[in-house]
Amino acid sequence: MSRLFLNGDIKDLRTEVLEVLSQNFQIHTSSDSPLIVKEGRLVFLSSQNWQVCVNFYTSETTYMRQSTLGKKQPLFRALGIGKGVNRVLDATAGLGGDLFKMACMGFEVVGYEREPSVYALLLDGVIRSRIQAQEADDSEMLDIMSRIDVRWGDASRLDKLDGIEAIYFDPMFPHKSKGALSSKEIQALQSLCSDYCWEDQVEEFQRLQSISNAKRLVVKRPLKALAFGDGVNHSYEGKSLRYDLYVLN
Repeated sequence: MSRLFLNGDIKDLRTEVLEVLSQNFQIHTSSDSPLIVKEGRLVFLSSQNWQVCVNFYTSETTYMRQSTLGKKQPLFRALGIGKGVNRVLDATAGLGGDLFKMACMGFEVVGYEREPSVYALLLDGVIRSRIQAQEADDSEMLDIMSRIDVRWGDASRLDKLDGIEAIYFDPMFPHKSKGALSSKEIQALQSLCSDYCWEDQVEEFQRLQSISNAKRLVVKRPLKALAFGDGVNHSYEGKSLRYDLYVLN
């Protein structure tokens, strides 16, 4: 497993990270790879020539920071905000969208991503956003990003993780067979994680339930979908999604 440490000069670190990613994840600068380095960013380039990268410095994320999100949102209620939960394991970090929301609300988040290419995109976005925050002297953003620790590996294989009080699990929804296409981010994830089948996710969920020191396991589901597993203690519903809570200890 690999993890991100932010000691020393952050720009030197980003240069080193790109070199390591290129060596370990077969990232190229030509169009024959879905991951390329373009204009100083690591991007997923689709066969239709659209691209996706991880960027926590956008108008959307700026609004997210300024609007305080609201402690009553179902995700945060499910995680246990205000109930002594401070450190969360995001077992399916993906491109970091939910991970960033948690950090904005003050949670310390350890994000694990098992797919190397997705992890590479996420790691590049975290480092680049920290550089931007440092250059802008944005102390609020630096504080948010300091609560994010991303690691490469399968979180469900852990026996325990010190200080973790809640686990967040966001299984990939089945591919849409018809109708509107998913967002480009979802399409990129589906392309990069094509070998990650439903049975794998069920087994991962079952293993996560046995991580000894966690108190809560939260599973993200479409609003009308069946529960991912038996034993849901409570569901926190939004407009299109819900968060099923499994009390572990």
